[in-house]
Amino acid sequence: MKWVLVAALVCAAGLVQAQDRLAKVGAHPAQPEVLIEFDKRMRMGARIVVDRGEALASEVTKAVQLRFEVGFMTSADVKADDVRLHCTLSFVEADGSIGAPVRDGVCWEGNLGDVAGKWTPVGEPLNFRPRLDDPVGATGVLLRIRDEIGKRERKLMPTFGWLPPQ
Repeated sequence: MKWVLVAALVCAAGLVQAQDRLAKVGAHPAQPEVLIEFDKRMRMGARIVVDRGEALASEVTKAVQLRFEVGFMTSADVKADDVRLHCTLSFVEADGSIGAPVRDGVCWEGNLGDVAGKWTPVGEPLNFRPRLDDPVGATGVLLRIRDEIGKRERKLMPTFGWLPPQ
C-alpha cells in the first residue's frame, strides 16, 4: 500500500480536480494518481499503473496492459455509517470526448466502522490496453462515484500519457 503515501503527497501538492480538466485532457501532463476528500469521513484515491507492477503509467509508449485501481481510507475513529457506493467508469480521450461507460453499478457496500483506518479497495481493478490508433496525449479514466445513502457524488480522473510508437 505504499502508493497510498505517494497519493497523499500528490494531493498535498494541490492536484487539479477531474471536472476542471475534461475540456482538453490531452493538453495536460499525465496525472496517473489522484487523491480527493470524498466527504468528511472518507479520502479516495484512484491510479493507473502498468499491470503486474506498481509503476505509475505516466508515459506509455506501447500497448501494454494498464490497471485502474480505486479505494478509500477513513480515520481510525470514523463513525459507524452505512455506505453504498455506485461507480461509473468511462474513458476520456485526449480531446475531452467521453466514451460510453465500461462499468456502471454498486462497487462497494458496507459500514465504515468495519474498515475504520484501513485502505479499502473499491470494486475490481479495470485492466485495459491503449490502442495504437488512440490520439497522442493524456487519456483518462473518469470515475463518477456516488454514495447512494448519503447522496454525495464526486469525480476522479487519473490520466496516463500516451505516446505510441511511430
